[in-house]
Amino acid sequence: MKTAGIIAEYNPFHKGHEYQIRYTKEKLKADYVIVAMSGDYVQRGTPALISKHARAEMALRCGADLVLEMPVSVSTASAEAFAMGGVSLLDGLGVVDMLCFGSESGEISALKELAEILVEEPEEYKKLLKSFLSEGLTFPAARSQALTEYFKNPRNFSGDDFDGVLTPLLNEVTQILNTPNNILGIEYCKALLRLNSQIRPVTIRREGMGYHETTVPEGDSASSSPDLQSSTDFFASATAIRSLIQNPGDGHSEASSDINNPVRNPDTKTANILSSQIPPDAFYVFKKALDSGEFLTENSLDSILSYCLMKENVESLSSYMDVSEDLARRIINQQNLLLSFSQSVSVLKTRELTQTRIQRALLLGFRRESSELLSQIKQHSQIPLITKLADAQNLLDSEGNQILSETVFSSNLYEKLLCLKTGRKFCHESQKQLIIL
Repeated sequence: MKTAGIIAEYNPFHKGHEYQIRYTKEKLKADYVIVAMSGDYVQRGTPALISKHARAEMALRCGADLVLEMPVSVSTASAEAFAMGGVSLLDGLGVVDMLCFGSESGEISALKELAEILVEEPEEYKKLLKSFLSEGLTFPAARSQALTEYFKNPRNFSGDDFDGVLTPLLNEVTQILNTPNNILGIEYCKALLRLNSQIRPVTIRREGMGYHETTVPEGDSASSSPDLQSSTDFFASATAIRSLIQNPGDGHSEASSDINNPVRNPDTKTANILSSQIPPDAFYVFKKALDSGEFLTENSLDSILSYCLMKENVESLSSYMDVSEDLARRIINQQNLLLSFSQSVSVLKTRELTQTRIQRALLLGFRRESSELLSQIKQHSQIPLITKLADAQNLLDSEGNQILSETVFSSNLYEKLLCLKTGRKFCHESQKQLIIL
């Protein structure tokens, strides 16, 4: 049995994601694909566009065999902690052979070389990094410069390595470290090294439009095809799809799609563009969520954020992960000018994990035909596989229960916002059913 892992947000699931799953099964010959997915909140600290259960169902309908939820403290963390959390979860299952992820580079050797340097931190590299930081460069810029200078020096490598592998890499360092999927790919490789994991990293070149591209191409150029070699130039980014929904073609503004003014039943043109970017097997789930108003935007938490900031001070804000004292002071001084999340700084209200491993695997859904995979996980997993929240208390230690409690609370908040928006009855996290196809 050959099993591949994918770490994803699927915010929302689109044809580029379907391509990755199909590539993993058809080209990499994986029998099963396990997805470690963000829950109801994503890395920017914002609510996911549609619920985790809907996104899990979309993935399952398009070839994923099992979807597991990452804790909210991982899903909303920095790239390094996000990668470590996802890799730890997959590694702890004891059945994953390879980790497949997209990157702009498409070359795993370059990403692994950079990851090794960043994990080992040779003395020469540390000196260079410290020097560039002292010049006032930001950490990403200083790291890029330090790595570039490190690779320029043949004394840091054996002759064969420098001439055959590292000389070409020298020309790519800056480009690699300035592109989001490459950066995340390096973090995945770093996490695998630090965990001494047997999982093999595999990358595929990210196809379609750029990660931050906000325009959705029109037409059917991205239509599904059984041939993986067909053109993928018109895959839209998840950012572009979210932008289209928040600013639909019928003239609605982003403000009109907030919690108090839900936009439903997108106009025909918008619906047609969306259908060209969402796989047919998943589009029904996606359109049902839009038509019923079951979606949130990044500004849906604005009023709650404003209220929470009023209760904070510099000292309390500084206790949050990734919030420095300087940043905390700026937030407090300017809090009355912060009108919405998208126009303000991004504050991740998440507690830093005290351990690098994940405390549990919370199952969101699976395919019936993949029941053998579940059996293998139960035999080999080092972490409990939770299918019912009621069972969690007896399966987890105190820290694991605390992390789970934070995730349940955040999901119930997401659910409450949807209920206030649509008027439907509230459904507690413990009452939600597994997605089984």
